[in-house]
Amino acid sequence: DSAIKGLEAKIKRLESSAKSSKDDATKQLIEATENNRKLTEKVESLEKEIKDLRKDFDDKLKVCKKKAEEKQQSLKEAFEKEKYELQAHVKTEKEALENKIKTLKTDLAARNQSEGDLASKMKNLEDENK
Repeated sequence: DSAIKGLEAKIKRLESSAKSSKDDATKQLIEATENNRKLTEKVESLEKEIKDLRKDFDDKLKVCKKKAEEKQQSLKEAFEKEKYELQAHVKTEKEALENKIKTLKTDLAARNQSEGDLASKMKNLEDENK
């Protein structure tokens, strides 16, 4: 009879230990589930943040590219305008120098003619004096 009571006590202790182990396992499972839920929320939040940052980066990159293209076009137009103005200035200066050369040549020819006329008159005077 005492052996049966000893076995019954041992069974009760085992049942109590099993229940305690089950309760601990259940508690750990609940905690693990809660931690998993929190980590899942954190991952989802970080994924959304990454997506938002990528979109923001892409938007800013588009704006930068557009500004760069506009600046490049503006510089190209300014360069073309400056080039045209310089070409016009060079052409004007060239024409002015060509006109000055023509004038100098004309003046030189007139001077040479004058000197020739003077030389001829001097020769005539010398011939007359002889």
